[in-house]
Amino acid sequence: MAQKQFAGAKKHATSLLWNVEQYFIRSITPHAPQFLGTRRLTMCTLLWSALVLYFSWRAQENILWLWGASGMLLAQYLTDILDGAVGRHRNEGFVRWGFYMDHVLDFVLAISVFIGYSFLVGSSYVVVLFIFFAIFAIIPASMFLSFSGYNAFKIGSLGFGPTEYRLIIIFLNAAIIYFGVSAFETVLPYLIVLLALYVCILVYQTQKDMSNMDIVAKR
Repeated sequence: MAQKQFAGAKKHATSLLWNVEQYFIRSITPHAPQFLGTRRLTMCTLLWSALVLYFSWRAQENILWLWGASGMLLAQYLTDILDGAVGRHRNEGFVRWGFYMDHVLDFVLAISVFIGYSFLVGSSYVVVLFIFFAIFAIIPASMFLSFSGYNAFKIGSLGFGPTEYRLIIIFLNAAIIYFGVSAFETVLPYLIVLLALYVCILVYQTQKDMSNMDIVAKR
């Protein structure tokens, strides 16, 4: 009896860079080193997360160390887009394991980024930073909770997905290096407002999709 395909293997993406990214993945996947299988590529995120923390910690002394944190985000991007592609290309079969560990470690990376920022801001801004992270956490929560409704993992919403989120952080790091931590502290409340607005639109659109699907199913 044929096993039903795991729904987590189906990705519904609407991010701005999705098509370009898929072309890039198809181009480099066959050339991935043999010793880097899907599980090793996924677990690399632990290393990148630890190095994000290290470079952010060193940035307290010299803000230029923050470039190192941005470099780790780029490294994680490469291993993250390749892990599933390499597994499918080589038919390794770790579909459920990959879905689980990949997204758990993505959250670990996000935590390392926000802890890294907490090293830089003044103590009075740590709570503000925590509020930012708490609002941000609604985004992956929404994606996972909507998983069963869409019967596919929707990794992009409103034109933004994991790739765009990483780019925003890299640009934010560059702005912090150029304008200073004090400027980041000043704009942080405004960033919270923008993020909250994005999350509200995301949740509204998702619940609207679920409601429409329920109406269709009832008919």
